[in-house]
Amino acid sequence: MSRTPEEKKRKKAAGPAGGSSSKPSRGQYKNSLTVLRTLVTNQNLDRALGETAEYIVRLMNLRMFAVITLDRRDKTLKLLRAESEKGQFHYVRGLDYHIGSTSLVDDWIEELSSSEITEYSSEDLQDFLIKLTDQDLISEDILGAVVHKLVMQGWSRVFFVNGGSRDDITTFCAFVYSRKVPRTHPSLMRELTEHVGIGVNMRVSRDRLREKLIKYETIVESQARSFFLLRKGRIEFFSRHLPAMLGMKASRVK
Repeated sequence: MSRTPEEKKRKKAAGPAGGSSSKPSRGQYKNSLTVLRTLVTNQNLDRALGETAEYIVRLMNLRMFAVITLDRRDKTLKLLRAESEKGQFHYVRGLDYHIGSTSLVDDWIEELSSSEITEYSSEDLQDFLIKLTDQDLISEDILGAVVHKLVMQGWSRVFFVNGGSRDDITTFCAFVYSRKVPRTHPSLMRELTEHVGIGVNMRVSRDRLREKLIKYETIVESQARSFFLLRKGRIEFFSRHLPAMLGMKASRVK
């Protein structure tokens, strides 16, 4: 997977085959809105990611699509979801890697982070997976399954798109093709990845906020005294002791 500085420079200058990026069309905005709405409104993140991945696979006629997050605060790279045109690869979701475990993956992460779009051939990907297997980072079963798909389904080009960083979270999307990439697809890849990143970041931020709220609620409720949070003349939060002290039902406190 690693290239010489000269090769990387030529690759970034040329960009992915299929033409340079263009201004997103009305159809692309509609697709991005669909992706964002699915990720934000669905209560179950895994289900939301699955629906999003299936939608993008159909939309772009892909062999596979995957969502990967890099959490620099927790120093973790996680494969959130991977879907193929035949509904395979969902079993690899949740795989994660801790930054600092091996220079092979650390260097690859930096390579992805330094470019907007990074393209690999199926041979590049296969060589990289074999190196991961040699270092016991993935099992031979997973290697065999992926390599089988590379050969049998004719994977030819893989694009990793950097969706940018928000609150220490960077989202990457992988687009796997078995055919020539249409001219409009590079800009579509960028647009979709950006909105997948926005949706995922909103969910992660919401989950972190919920964890903090549970932590603070536990601390507050453990106190014998009552507590309430007043904001703009309204009680936003109160401890379970307050209604009894006021002599009213909890539903009437707010």
